[in-house]
Amino acid sequence: MNIIVLVLLGILALPLFLDVYRVVAFNIIPHDDYAFYLLYLLGEEGGVKPINPSGYRLLPVAVAIPFYHILPHFSFRFLEGVGDTYLQAMEALSLVTYLAVVTASFLIYLLTLNRFRGSVTCALLAALISTLTFRYTAIYGIDPFSIMWICLLIYSLHDRMWFTLLLGLSIGINEKIVFLFFMLFTGRYLVSRYRQSYHTAVAIMAFAGYFLLRAIIGLPGNEYMVDPGTYANSFLRTLRFFFNMRSLVLNLLPIMMTVCLYFLAYREHKLQENDTLLFTPVDILPLCGLLIICLIMDLAYTTGRI
Repeated sequence: MNIIVLVLLGILALPLFLDVYRVVAFNIIPHDDYAFYLLYLLGEEGGVKPINPSGYRLLPVAVAIPFYHILPHFSFRFLEGVGDTYLQAMEALSLVTYLAVVTASFLIYLLTLNRFRGSVTCALLAALISTLTFRYTAIYGIDPFSIMWICLLIYSLHDRMWFTLLLGLSIGINEKIVFLFFMLFTGRYLVSRYRQSYHTAVAIMAFAGYFLLRAIIGLPGNEYMVDPGTYANSFLRTLRFFFNMRSLVLNLLPIMMTVCLYFLAYREHKLQENDTLLFTPVDILPLCGLLIICLIMDLAYTTGRI
């Protein structure tokens, strides 16, 4: 049954690969362009050494290396001024995005079925809804791979060895994963009775490990992100456009959807005893923490997807 579900999700999501590839090839939507990073890793012409923080997000780019070599070249008749190697890099990264969406949706199916004891119908619905809601993320960047990794971490919460390994590797995937689990488990430890000491210790070590990595490598770029002196002005700039129509769709709607999911989970928690590794009432804290980070770092219309 699980194999059938995985194949079904792969077929249903297949147009996503071409959609992402077309959009990034024609540069229709502003996005973080990791093709230059991939070419840099490959030693190909056009590669550019990455800056902070994208340079620390090595693994989502590195996994595209074999696809760069094995995928058939897919060009566009009306696209001009774009080199073949650059197109090949974008095609490889687009396939990684597609595979990440399918894998994440399948993991959400397994989480619903095995961890939350939902029915097959409920699990399938959760997987299909997840596939659609990826559109609220930066689907043309590495968000899908990061979300897939978060799903892996949640599924492995009960296996300390795998959880430790996966969270350690997340330092080289996306710093927001490290921040999320740091806020989640330290929040539980400090303000609730649901204290998971081992997970909290691992989350703190991963959080410290990320900043240690930054100190050792020291990539340049976006220094304002770690300068508290800029936070007040960034916060005021963000508020000036936070309540316009564009922000309503890109920021406020995803935030409201996430808060609604929290309250549905909170209601379920009150109705019946749940596994407190998967959810506790204080788990609103990392959502609030991420929102504050977005506001003080002037992340503009990317707040909702974060």
